[in-house]
Amino acid sequence: MNEENEEKFIASVNLLVDSKDKSNKFILSREFNQKIIFPLFTKVLGFCTDIKGGYINKRINLPEQKYSTFTVNDNQLLFRLILGHYQACNQQPTYNPEIIENKNWNEQKIQKYNAKTKNNISLRENYNSHILCIDIDTHELNKHDIYKNNKLVYGEDYYRDLIQFLYEKLGVHPILCQVSKLQRGIYLYYKTDVIRKNEKKELFEIIKNLISEFDEPYHGNKPGRKKTITYKNITGIELRTPNHLNRLPLSYDYKVYDNNYKRINSLVKIFQNVAQNLKTNILLYDATKRAYPKNEDLDVSDEEIKSLLVNAFSEEETEPPKIWNRTKSIKLNSANIKVPIEGGSKNKGLFRLACLFLNSDKADDHQVFYNLVYLNNQSSGDVLFWFDDYATIKYNENIEDKQSDEISWIPTYYGVKALDGILNGAKKYLEANPYEHKTKENEPKKYYNEVVLSSKDKKVCNLIINELKNEFCKKYPYSYLHNVVFEIVSKIRYEENNKREIKKDAKFRKVTKEQLGLGTQFPRNFQDLVKQKYKLKCNHYKMFNLILKSPIFNQIFATKRGYLYGKLGGSCRQFTFNKDRIDLILNLKERITKVIRIEEENREEISPNPQSFILCESTNITIGENRIDIPPLIESS
Repeated sequence: MNEENEEKFIASVNLLVDSKDKSNKFILSREFNQKIIFPLFTKVLGFCTDIKGGYINKRINLPEQKYSTFTVNDNQLLFRLILGHYQACNQQPTYNPEIIENKNWNEQKIQKYNAKTKNNISLRENYNSHILCIDIDTHELNKHDIYKNNKLVYGEDYYRDLIQFLYEKLGVHPILCQVSKLQRGIYLYYKTDVIRKNEKKELFEIIKNLISEFDEPYHGNKPGRKKTITYKNITGIELRTPNHLNRLPLSYDYKVYDNNYKRINSLVKIFQNVAQNLKTNILLYDATKRAYPKNEDLDVSDEEIKSLLVNAFSEEETEPPKIWNRTKSIKLNSANIKVPIEGGSKNKGLFRLACLFLNSDKADDHQVFYNLVYLNNQSSGDVLFWFDDYATIKYNENIEDKQSDEISWIPTYYGVKALDGILNGAKKYLEANPYEHKTKENEPKKYYNEVVLSSKDKKVCNLIINELKNEFCKKYPYSYLHNVVFEIVSKIRYEENNKREIKKDAKFRKVTKEQLGLGTQFPRNFQDLVKQKYKLKCNHYKMFNLILKSPIFNQIFATKRGYLYGKLGGSCRQFTFNKDRIDLILNLKERITKVIRIEEENREEISPNPQSFILCESTNITIGENRIDIPPLIESS
């Protein structure tokens, strides 16, 4: 129905443009057939033009009564009231001679406005309307001066800057913008792609927050004034709903502006502007919501973000330096930021990624952030939709010869809006929730470097658990295996992303140094802290050996039980995944599932604790610009 009314309105406007007489006087006269254009204009703006709308308000401007509220039982009568609203501006005031004689111009002006707004009516919104009508009240604006950065701002400039600000943030113009001649407010009509009340309310809340954000700098004092005086420029922001009555547009006390904020006086040009905007300016619900997500949409707590950022610059090791170096820089290395973005929880991953990016060495380059989002996306179709393949190919020369991390991934228009909105939200969050940007002293019993495992890593964990549980559960509870395997896999993933360096003065052969850079260590103090964390009641050293000595893992050094000794210090045993064994199990499992459904898939799995591990091997951390730890992340499976 909305589309049908829009098509009829646009066709009527085209006929009106081709007519000989386009003057306002002719269009508002009885000579012009007003039965089509004005009702259609009212409908496309979302008003209910049927008696089912219930009560209506009619402006009568009497000394003791300004409005008259009543119901209409005849559609023909309602139609005449609607036409009377648009014709009201032709009414001439009857001035009181005493007012003219005393030259009371303000009173004379009020009489003129009362006469030309008499018979204005207010109607309810249509329940199926996709028009978002926002009423911004500025009743106090003409009662005080406005200052921004110690400079006087005129009311008209304030309105113009507000409309421009909303366009820059939303990317669309309102289909109709009218401003009070008395500086009492603005009406904005946005066309959306939704009709549901809750969805429109969410869009309204976003726009309301943007309006408040714009108004904030306009509360400055007059230059030279010491005492702070707070004025209210905006006294209210309301959304038109089917439960409220709103005045029809084109009242005499309002003036209409086009997309360039130029005043339009001609009714024909007003209709043309609305018809054009109906086709080209649509406020999309999904894109706008992604650009300005709510805190609950992100599903990331304040404590998580603070822990993430503080621990990104924390020192993990407490023992004296031996053969290892692991360097940290004050700024995070953007190339090392890895945060899985998965379907169903993409906002959580995006927000974490944005917080880390804003603390990286490339925080000022939005293209780097776009690339990180694309490369970290694992299974989110929405995020994939934000990028333009054609624009990416056109932007990158010889793209077929480049690796994925060498390509500049170009987002679409709505992708830019969404990603920049997430960055802005993260920036505001970090400003409102400061953290200590410095290394902190270690607590031997504190857990560090919590990481988020991808869905693939979790599959590997479950595979290891299923492979080892028969032998393991003869001696230890199943929950011990479950928790410890997640800790082991998390530590392996951390080591892969944070390569250790061997000191130059360490006297080892080249081959030995290369081997020392491989694998992951699980020293006894690491195992002690795991025992403390999960309150394990067993000989945890033997338990770790049972897991690490299984065919799932490879031990790098075979001499002296896997330990390496040297004059400058030694190295604990180092382990890697036995990829051949894991691949063999995966292939075997795929074959089995084709024939019979594994019973354990229906069994409720134990919900794991956050995938975390404690890095406790001997290292020497130095502040530098070359290396950086992947910051710790938190996620409950």
